[in-house]
Amino acid sequence: MVRLGRRRAESHRAFTGCADCHDNGRPIVRRIREEFVSGTRLGKLEVFRLSHEAAGRDATLTVRRAQTAPRQSVSFEFVDARTVRLLPEGTLPAPGSIYELHYDATNPRVQALDSLPRAI
Repeated sequence: MVRLGRRRAESHRAFTGCADCHDNGRPIVRRIREEFVSGTRLGKLEVFRLSHEAAGRDATLTVRRAQTAPRQSVSFEFVDARTVRLLPEGTLPAPGSIYELHYDATNPRVQALDSLPRAI
């Protein structure tokens, strides 16, 4: 159920990030998957910007030409906790190919404000 109004807007402003979100006192870390396609509506990509901060460097990157094509491993490196690039340095993603990154993400953003207590 979507609730609109001032109270929701105030709650949203109060929870734009989740630096204090924890799982029983530990930072939240979950394995996630992201897809990137260069040369589409986002333009030609030189690096892949992650939706979440990487908790470590244990990750796998694959590429495929089409949804049903087999995945092939790709060499890459983390530029920082939210950016990866292909190796060797200077390699650009093939336009139209689907790059799939699996990595451990941390510091998630709050997505479902309706599940928060209303005493905020």
